[in-house]
Amino acid sequence: MPILVGMVVLPKLLVSNSAQQLAIEVVYASFFLAVIIFFSKKYIQQFFLRQDMSREIVRLLENRIATRITGHGTRVGAICEALLETFEYPKRRRPDLVQIAIMHDIGKSFLPSYVFEKRGALTLSEEKEYQSHCEKGAEIIKTIYPKGPFADWVLHHHERWDGKGFPQGLKGEKIPLESRILAICNQLDHLMARHQDDVTVHQLLQELAGTVLDPELVQKVDLNVIAEIRDTVQFENYVAAEQEERELVTLETNRSTEGKQHIGESVLLRYTDRLMNDTHLSLPEEKISKLAEFCKQSRQKFHEFIELPDKTYEAYFSPYGEEVFIFVHDLTPMLEFKKKTMLQILQSYQDVIRTLSNNKIHLCVQEQELFENLGDYIDSMPIKNVTDVPRSRNFVSQYVSNYRVTRSKMEILLAVSEATTNLIKHATEGEISLFSKSDVFQVLITDKGSGIPLHELPKTILVSGYSSKRSLGKGFSLMSTLSERVAVYTSSHGTKILLEFACQSNINNIDSNGENKDVINTLTS
Repeated sequence: MPILVGMVVLPKLLVSNSAQQLAIEVVYASFFLAVIIFFSKKYIQQFFLRQDMSREIVRLLENRIATRITGHGTRVGAICEALLETFEYPKRRRPDLVQIAIMHDIGKSFLPSYVFEKRGALTLSEEKEYQSHCEKGAEIIKTIYPKGPFADWVLHHHERWDGKGFPQGLKGEKIPLESRILAICNQLDHLMARHQDDVTVHQLLQELAGTVLDPELVQKVDLNVIAEIRDTVQFENYVAAEQEERELVTLETNRSTEGKQHIGESVLLRYTDRLMNDTHLSLPEEKISKLAEFCKQSRQKFHEFIELPDKTYEAYFSPYGEEVFIFVHDLTPMLEFKKKTMLQILQSYQDVIRTLSNNKIHLCVQEQELFENLGDYIDSMPIKNVTDVPRSRNFVSQYVSNYRVTRSKMEILLAVSEATTNLIKHATEGEISLFSKSDVFQVLITDKGSGIPLHELPKTILVSGYSSKRSLGKGFSLMSTLSERVAVYTSSHGTKILLEFACQSNINNIDSNGENKDVINTLTS
């Protein structure tokens, strides 16, 4: 740009015939330069604003998925920016690659959180689901940037130099250069977060050269480069989170010692061209045989859960020569013990919550407890997005007028609004249903989320202002204040909240005509 300005402006200044003309030309050139500087500054501001927005969006998505991966995209972007000079990557394309580095794992936001929260190895089906984040991320990038190869960079960032990566198993230089750079940045983030010693990081990175990573690129990353990256990128918070995670695993391991007496039977099976089962266990041999054949052909080790109507097994598959060894463990006793323990905890919570809420909040241990308390069915409507919140208020308003409720309509609608708003915030979709029982007007709100975690139940229900990504914050406190009684049932399949409002007597008695049974069947499905 300065050269261009010089070529355009300086000749005009040199050919000026008088001082007056020279002054005019200087003013003209000054104005011309001011305009260029102004727009250049605005362009730079917009560029950094776009990167800042991308970092914030990705950070929020990572935090929603699992707190331990929060900041991964930002760190990979910073590592990428530091390495591009070392790799002699074209300067005009660097901003685009840094931008994609920040967003490279955006596809993970479409995966279920349990894939990232699980401790230990993933099952075969979970591994396939995890690997799909490359395709999902590429689809998102393609939507944001329809022109250019950016989506391909994200699609192939988990390919390996030896061809054993995913999703397409590309090998060597068939993998886009940008994807190979992203792979190195990705590995460096994980290595540097787990190891404080730069020499160790350098050695581990070298071990990945020629198998996982491009060996020529890896050779350019020396100890000085790693030290510069560590000075630029903040790993302290990530290391602290990792340490907390390890301590939590240790604590849970100690707590599980009591449960070892509930461990079921284990057997070792062999598979060649057929399954050899010499045990007394009743196993789904056809399914095990298919998985064993896959193990034999792919030469991959993996484990999978096998569920029967009355049994649950965990099977580990390992290829050995022309055979496959299968270790099968019966999880049924442990799962029954866990279910019994959770039931006991819920019953304890039930008594505490009822007492501390002055009998206004009832925690249902079984779903049927809530349904048995329902009156005659009136009507229902789906809740899918934020626009349904005001619609839910109008929906309740048109029916509540038929009852002599002791509370004001405003109080009822505020309680309903609180429930539906939190449904939208913390679940995917749900439904609001109305019932009438004796002198009570009932509003049932159901969702299809992941439920309220067991360890958060007391705080969620009893502590006003407590909030987490799945809890209702001030919701229960407000709903219990504005209603006569709140009944709650929650599980991994969703949460159901029943609000009850006292009324003197019904003006219009609505005949349910046997609809309740059908409604309850719909709500439980």
